[in-house]
Amino acid sequence: MALMAPRLPTPAGWTPPEGAFEPVTQATPSDAAAEQTDSPRAFLGVTSMDEEGGVVVQQVSEGSAAEKAGLQRGHLLMEIDGKALAAVQDLLDALSKKKPGDIIALKVKRDLETLNISATLGARSQ
Repeated sequence: MALMAPRLPTPAGWTPPEGAFEPVTQATPSDAAAEQTDSPRAFLGVTSMDEEGGVVVQQVSEGSAAEKAGLQRGHLLMEIDGKALAAVQDLLDALSKKKPGDIIALKVKRDLETLNISATLGARSQ
């Protein structure tokens, strides 16, 4: 037998505000938001700074995708996946759309030579 709450008297002429008796739903994060916060981010493994013509590599993390691809200090990253890099933020924006295991194409200037390098991105936990 279900228990019922006692019904309270309603003052004459009173009407409940619109939406007062709408069902309440619990807010939950979307699948995409949950996936984004729980999953590792793509990681190239370079410290870099803005330079005329692209982004210059200042440091390469040991064991990173960048090291495995042959990137070194002083290399100028000019493009990622065919898109020109004018600033470090361009590189960060491009990497934010990737996931670990994705392969990126980099156009790199080393001394006077321009190279096309591919790198398989690693994972960095949040």
